[in-house]
Amino acid sequence: MSSAPRRFRYRAVAADGRVVVGELAAADRDAAVQALRRRGELPLSLAAPSLLAWEPFGAKGLGAAGKSALFGGLATLLGNGVALDEALGLLAGPGEQPAVGRTAARLRERLREGSGLAGALEGLGERIDPAT
Repeated sequence: MSSAPRRFRYRAVAADGRVVVGELAAADRDAAVQALRRRGELPLSLAAPSLLAWEPFGAKGLGAAGKSALFGGLATLLGNGVALDEALGLLAGPGEQPAVGRTAARLRERLREGSGLAGALEGLGERIDPAT
């Protein structure tokens, strides 16, 4: 017996480079990723809407889920040949996790000012501490 499809919110890069945000129904997360890929979209983030309300974003930083979204999205884009500046620009765009977008924008700004990646990350302080 198959389970009812679940709704997933996603943020992806379309074939023409646009960032698209939306929802889709799929049996599970893997099926949702495959559906996006069949449409020629590269998933940046994917979550069941009921789980989004529990993500720990606030004034004190990104939290583990935000760090995962930021660095997972960055790894996906870089692994697919997108340049670092452009990848951070895509992550800084609109999405369901505004704290991730703000952090990506700050990183991009620091890199454009001449900081190396390590220096840009250090400038964000404990909000990006990889040990947490």
